[in-house]
Amino acid sequence: MLSRPVQRALVLVTAVTLLGTAWSTVAKTYLDTSNPLVANLPHPLHASSYFANKRNIFNTLFVKRAWAWTSAAIVLNLYSNPRRAPARIWRFALATACWAAFTMWFFGPSVRARLASLSGAECIVTLPHTTSDGVHVLTVPAEYCIQRRTLSTREHAEVFQQALLGNTGAPSIPDDWRGVPKLTRGHDISGHVFLLSLSILTLVDDLFTAAPPSGAAGFADTQLATAALSSALCALWYWMLLMTSVYFHAPFEKITGLIVGISAYLVTKIPFPFEGAPPVISAQPVPVVPIEKKTQ
Repeated sequence: MLSRPVQRALVLVTAVTLLGTAWSTVAKTYLDTSNPLVANLPHPLHASSYFANKRNIFNTLFVKRAWAWTSAAIVLNLYSNPRRAPARIWRFALATACWAAFTMWFFGPSVRARLASLSGAECIVTLPHTTSDGVHVLTVPAEYCIQRRTLSTREHAEVFQQALLGNTGAPSIPDDWRGVPKLTRGHDISGHVFLLSLSILTLVDDLFTAAPPSGAAGFADTQLATAALSSALCALWYWMLLMTSVYFHAPFEKITGLIVGISAYLVTKIPFPFEGAPPVISAQPVPVVPIEKKTQ
């Protein structure tokens, strides 16, 4: 059962994503990041909107490292307020496992890479500039994306053979150029929506799990400070979730990112295996034993 604060956060996360996605569809503000021909180009609205620029400081410094910031906030919360620490650490560990499985490794390729491959994605490396025939992306074997291997024109000459030679036969790419391939043209689940929704729900859950029960003493000053920092971080995540929904990814990719993010959070509700069960109160009446009077 989700607590009332988490329910509200869940409603707000869903509303922000859906409203931003709806606006991006109506106003045509989103950039299809699964299209390799435009994914690395500046957003058409980057000059008029700061948040349409992928290099804005909030994206590069915070969102790209969102789980690190979220983890730091939870660690600070645990340090300042260790109430119900085992259960909170357990939930955070499950959330981290879901994050790692989706973004990095799941018994091989990540869940995101597996889903992209199933949807027909290709392993593409973006070349530093166009060749004489206009080609600026190159399809390479899928194993390079699965293994996350960096390709170089010097070490993988056979891969770049067609792209290295223009119509005149002259090399069109520097001899020491390196590039990291990525899966594109498939269904690219929005990693930002997944990450931000999971971060918000995990932070809110941790904050209110650590809250003192009704009628108990309130937070200490250090606990209030860390709670305020976590709340500020949540506010930033909400805003960047809206900006992502408005400016990036195809609509359905944002919806699936939201679904996967919420699903990952629900995994954290698996009960902590070593948490003591609440005492069972018997419904049977307690027998009354009569006390015999002593005769003097």
